Amino acid sequence: MSKLYRHRSRSVRSANPDLVERQRRNLPLNPYDRETFYGGDERGYIDYPRYVDTSVAA
Repeated sequence: MSKLYRHRSRSVRSANPDLVERQRRNLPLNPYDRETFYGGDERGYIDYPRYVDTSVAA
């Protein structure tokens, strides 16, 4: 497995806390923010949202 693949895979997992559910249901992925990788502050660790289906009527 290449380093680039592992890096991208880690990025996608970090940006999508519900990755397994998104893949299972074929839902769109959150884009990741490269500015928050490896250092800085707490942004990018726990602030990516889970998928919310907005088409469901309340």
